[in-house]
Amino acid sequence: MNCFFDEKGSPKAKLIVKGEHEEVEIEALIDTGFSGDLTLPLPEAIFLKLRLVSSVAIVLADGSIKNKLMFEGKSKLDKKFVSTDIILTEEGDAKVGIALLKRNRLTIDFAKDKISIK
Repeated sequence: MNCFFDEKGSPKAKLIVKGEHEEVEIEALIDTGFSGDLTLPLPEAIFLKLRLVSSVAIVLADGSIKNKLMFEGKSKLDKKFVSTDIILTEEGDAKVGIALLKRNRLTIDFAKDKISIK
């Protein structure tokens, strides 16, 4: 997976996300505070024609709780697609959470400007 720091110094990863019939490459913030798989903004979710699974209550960093829609999709890690729970967001960037990365080793070295997911 191609990882990099954006212009603000935030760690990001490029990955392919697949819906029922479409796939798209996205840049997602690596968010170790997010315990789920992946969040996607509305435009990408509509393009992918994701299958709705349920709604979930999520706790935000400020302690507030919001209900969000969860969809089923796939994301490509290490040359193969894996089943991915995708939470729809109305705002902000796509985010990769720790559930999607749990079978990998994530290394973020801010001093050397290096990120690796193996």
